[in-house]
Amino acid sequence: MLRSIIFKPTSSAFFAAKIRFQSVQAQPQQLASDGIDPEWPNALPYEKIPRLGWLTMLRGFAPGGRYHNLTVLDAHRRFREDFGDLLVIPGILGRKDTVVSYSPDDYEKLFRTEGHWPNRRGLDTFVHYRKHVRPDVFKGLGGLVNEQGESWQRFRTIVNPVMLQPKTIRLYVDKLDEVAREFMGVIREIRDEKNELPADFNQWLNRWALETMGVLALDTRLGVLDKEMSTEISNIVKYNREALELMYQLDILPSIWKFYKTKSFKRLMTLFDEVTRVVMVKVNEAVVRLEKNPTTNNENQSVLEKLLKIDRNVAIVMALDMLLAGVD
Repeated sequence: MLRSIIFKPTSSAFFAAKIRFQSVQAQPQQLASDGIDPEWPNALPYEKIPRLGWLTMLRGFAPGGRYHNLTVLDAHRRFREDFGDLLVIPGILGRKDTVVSYSPDDYEKLFRTEGHWPNRRGLDTFVHYRKHVRPDVFKGLGGLVNEQGESWQRFRTIVNPVMLQPKTIRLYVDKLDEVAREFMGVIREIRDEKNELPADFNQWLNRWALETMGVLALDTRLGVLDKEMSTEISNIVKYNREALELMYQLDILPSIWKFYKTKSFKRLMTLFDEVTRVVMVKVNEAVVRLEKNPTTNNENQSVLEKLLKIDRNVAIVMALDMLLAGVD
């Protein structure tokens, strides 16, 4: 939640802001005294933040309403038009309120003050699947997307030294360049006589991203850019697309799945199972391959190989997350 939200400035404050805007000098940071944020005296109370009310939601999202059938992006554009740069979306059906800011400066403040144990709300269906449906696979690890607080920091502490090393990045430059060049060849082939790309070009972008992540996560080519994909790889793309749509319906739109396991919820759990099963086959193949033929030079070891040496479960969850992110 935002630590402070500031009222519209007075005329004198506006004059000072104008001078600040015209200056080319960096503004010195004002130090807090006695541990108190100097902006707190001007902070807007939470209850004064503009709120998307229940009646507004019911009317707005109903057929014919101002927000009906809009994409997430278009809905937020409407919210900003109606409420300004800051609003509260009330929590419903077991969810917490959500404070939405359209000001980048607010997020800079948030990220700088959230501390070592941030709490960034994830997708509840995804968390439920990993923690309660398939704990046998994930061993209590939610991954970087789903972990919160201290457990997130522990996971991040394990993967950061491996993932953020410049030496590691250099290992993949030539391999990723090969994938990119192959993708450019695909683009040349699928253009029509007007040099335009087909309407389903988005699925080719998904395939390129997945192929790239296959190299990064598993140090192998999946063959996603081939004209004829294997059934397993094709299913990863197909299932994940359907899963993303259902996650939007269950995690973003109002849903009763936390109280009653709906048909859509059950379908989503099945899709998660299918994607996990197929991806785990690829992950396990890579693990076996690396264990049989380990790289002797530490500097040339892949991300997966380095993580396996530290924590096998973390390595598997990280590889799985990277592949799923590639499809997304």
